[in-house]
Amino acid sequence: ELNELLEMEEIMWHQRSRVSWLRDGDKNTKFFHSKASQRSLKNRIRGIRDDSDYFQSIFSTSQPVNMQRVLDQVHGRVTVEMNEALMTGFTRNEIEIALRQMHLTKALRPDGMPAIFF
Repeated sequence: ELNELLEMEEIMWHQRSRVSWLRDGDKNTKFFHSKASQRSLKNRIRGIRDDSDYFQSIFSTSQPVNMQRVLDQVHGRVTVEMNEALMTGFTRNEIEIALRQMHLTKALRPDGMPAIFF
């Protein structure tokens, strides 16, 4: 008899949850966000356990051979001229232009100082 009562109570709660979902399911409510958060936590993959070191073995080598031959196949994308242009310092004019393009009250640095400060 106790088992029957427990089963009836479980059925009642199940039916009640269905009614709530049908009533509030996809609305932008606290109920919806609660259900979505629960589902997200339930479905999250926290990591992959690899007891056999399979991935370690296919993505690494213990004896690299002819590394220079491999590196020779990687072609440079930055020319000498491009590198020189990238390595030159900023001019005062370039800095002023960049500051004028920034929104005056946006905090772009970790210290929270906005562009208007500079």
